[in-house]
Amino acid sequence: MKFVAVEVVEMSETVNIEAYKRALDAAQRHAPDGSEYWLARELMEILNYARWENFFDVVRKGMLACESGGVPPEYHFRRTAKVMTYGKGSQRKIEDWFL
Repeated sequence: MKFVAVEVVEMSETVNIEAYKRALDAAQRHAPDGSEYWLARELMEILNYARWENFFDVVRKGMLACESGGVPPEYHFRRTAKVMTYGKGSQRKIEDWFL
């Protein structure tokens, strides 16, 4: 599949689609069975969302779109968690999703 570099102008902001494609390709992971996936929190940063709550609304809309299309959301969305380490070594589990 060949992608063409396209620039989209929205509200006086230029978005370079090819730059997003490169970032998404770099963030792509592969499961042991060969399937491709991304981590939601990594996509959140690539797509310039500042808050998890705002990005998770987008993830929820994707789940609803699956349901309305007759596709079980668990085929495309899997909950996971990761441990984040903060200053002075404190750790906390945070929610993430395989997409």
